Amino acid sequence: MSNPFFTNSGPFKIKDILNILGLNKLNNNYKIYDIKDLTSSTQKDITFFHSNKYSDAASKTKALYCITTNQLKHLLPNKCSPILVENVLLSVSLITKAFYLTPLMMNLIILLRKLQKQNIIKKLNMGKIF
Repeated sequence: MSNPFFTNSGPFKIKDILNILGLNKLNNNYKIYDIKDLTSSTQKDITFFHSNKYSDAASKTKALYCITTNQLKHLLPNKCSPILVENVLLSVSLITKAFYLTPLMMNLIILLRKLQKQNIIKKLNMGKIF
């Protein structure tokens, strides 16, 4: 189902997602196209697992990467690499913000890029916006 309010800004490299979360950078350029729940995620998505009550769905997820805690990581399938954080839902909000910018934020980014092209802004690091 398409979302009429937000546009997906992906894909992002997994190393960039880890950077958003302030975690050690992997030298991995695998592209992640979206953030989805455990059940609907595919190999192209990142998912999250924050509560034991979702352990059945976690054990069956198709995602290759999952934001979770050290206490829950053992419930993920072997093909799913855990991204260990202290606060799963806070981390999910940061990643969702990267994937689904609001129209206002998109307009700001477009304006900043135009200013950079016109040499009004000399150097622009788009990573700082997130």
